[in-house]
Amino acid sequence: MGENQVEAYARLLADAALQLAEERAQQLIASRAKQIPSPPPVPKLAVPDLGPAEWPLIMTPAQLGKILQVHPRTLDRWRAAKPPEGPRPRQLPGSGQWRYYRDDVIDWWNSL
Repeated sequence: MGENQVEAYARLLADAALQLAEERAQQLIASRAKQIPSPPPVPKLAVPDLGPAEWPLIMTPAQLGKILQVHPRTLDRWRAAKPPEGPRPRQLPGSGQWRYYRDDVIDWWNSL
């Protein structure tokens, strides 16, 4: 066999091995897809019947938590996250207390 024939034969073997590997990978993917159930759909955050126009203009974490149906500590975690998550909190001047403006909450909600 000449050198060109050896190279051609080696390429042919490599192509055949690659094709077999791709077919086997597709078979594995298909068999595993049948075994893994789809996750249940994630429900959207439900806002109570109280419409945004009826929310207080300035809300405490407890009030907003009740509206969003989350614990006030969840709002604390969102505020402390890097970058912050959730509606924009505002700290009362000269205190460690946080409040949420209705317009900020509505803007955040509409951005979801």
